[in-house]
Amino acid sequence: MAVLTTKDSTKLGLILVTGVNEKGDEVKKTLNLSKIKVTAADENLFAVAKAIEPLLKRPIASIEKNDVYTLANA
Repeated sequence: MAVLTTKDSTKLGLILVTGVNEKGDEVKKTLNLSKIKVTAADENLFAVAKAIEPLLKRPIASIEKNDVYTLANA
């Protein structure tokens, strides 16, 4: 059976370091940016995340790209 895949949306997740717990491990929080163009290049998303990092109160630990797809019969 063939399946038709359609990309519905993209979100950019910025994983921020918010502190350190009693064990010395980093405490992290995710900041999700939605309404990202589904055709945006990975390089551009990374550049945007690094460009806004100085505006955030916390350092970015990692950057995630989260895509949502719809699957249907072809």
